[in-house]
Amino acid sequence: MWAELRIYPAQRDLVKPGQHVHFHVNESNIVSNISHVIPTLDHPYQLARIKINNDKLGLSPGLLIEGNIAIKQLLVPVAVTQRAVQTLDGAQGIFIKHDSEYIFQTLILGESDHDFVEVIDGLEAGVEYVSNNSYLIKADIEKSEAEHHH
Repeated sequence: MWAELRIYPAQRDLVKPGQHVHFHVNESNIVSNISHVIPTLDHPYQLARIKINNDKLGLSPGLLIEGNIAIKQLLVPVAVTQRAVQTLDGAQGIFIKHDSEYIFQTLILGESDHDFVEVIDGLEAGVEYVSNNSYLIKADIEKSEAEHHH
């Protein structure tokens, strides 16, 4: 199966065959590469065509999907998932389990993509952190703080 992504003039110089493309479709993460970029005659955009192995996905032709093209790769010493990052009292950070409690660890963040964000300071490589449902821990903390103020 082929996916086609529209590439508009402002993006044209950033997109080339071989670049990685990430799709999120029906709870599945799909990673593939741009096979080729073709011009369109009647439209102001080009099409990036990406081959997708549909053997196990069961996607139907004509399905509208959104893809993220990796235009730059950055290797960083420490990164966390975007979904783990929360804002508490105006600071961005993540929750780390310490004994039987979850501690909010403030971070200095750098560059990011759709899935990950670079950690410039505040976290050592290899430290385990809450990556799923961290918003529930934040909600419990905020609820507890609100109860203490009454």
